[in-house]
Amino acid sequence: MRLPQPDAFSPEDLDDGVGMLSADPSQILEWSGTDRPRAEWDYEEVEGWRQFLAQARARENEKAPPLSDYVITGIGVTAIVIGVGLTAPVTGVPALVGLWVGGAGSLATLAGAVKLVRHNNRSNTRLCIIDQAQRLLEARLLSHNAPPDS
Repeated sequence: MRLPQPDAFSPEDLDDGVGMLSADPSQILEWSGTDRPRAEWDYEEVEGWRQFLAQARARENEKAPPLSDYVITGIGVTAIVIGVGLTAPVTGVPALVGLWVGGAGSLATLAGAVKLVRHNNRSNTRLCIIDQAQRLLEARLLSHNAPPDS
């Protein structure tokens, strides 16, 4: 992958780059040129990739689940509360309606919560990929900046 303009990383560039790294985070070494002998490194390119990873991490941290996921969960919790209130009269139609409303609220809460957890898992996975790529790149830079073994 070629490095996009460092000052103009688009959200699509960041998402695409992290998507490609998800297959193999060590690709960052090839992309940055640090897989070659140290004399061939272009330090501006390496610094560009460090900036890319930092911006990708910041973008991933800024992403939030859609508002609709929170709304679905909130409506479900509200329905559960209403359903419980309607079941207070132990018998009759209001209790039956209360059970149905509470059940529907439980399903809505579950659906919203599942969507929120999926988003959280996806985001955490992408953050782990970015961290792994950053660590690989930093380890490569540190290993080549260490004094030679005698």
